[in-house]
Amino acid sequence: MTETRTPGSNPAPLKLNESAFRDIRPEELPQYIKEIKTVVMEGLRERLQDEKDNSERESLAFSIGALSEIERIVQRWRAATASRQ
Repeated sequence: MTETRTPGSNPAPLKLNESAFRDIRPEELPQYIKEIKTVVMEGLRERLQDEKDNSERESLAFSIGALSEIERIVQRWRAATASRQ
């Protein structure tokens, strides 16, 4: 699904294009969201060690909250879709 990054490595940023998102099936969304949250949490963990970077930490924390809300929306949507079938 996504490229795994190891702590301490500095790989080139992932390049995503629209066609990559067209191939995601609805049942795969929860796994993608979980992976994204993991990456953001790792970034937040790194920023927490640097006490000078408050705005970056706040941004990452906001992103985690937004991803959690998206995750809940997808779960409710999937449950509603499953109950209709």
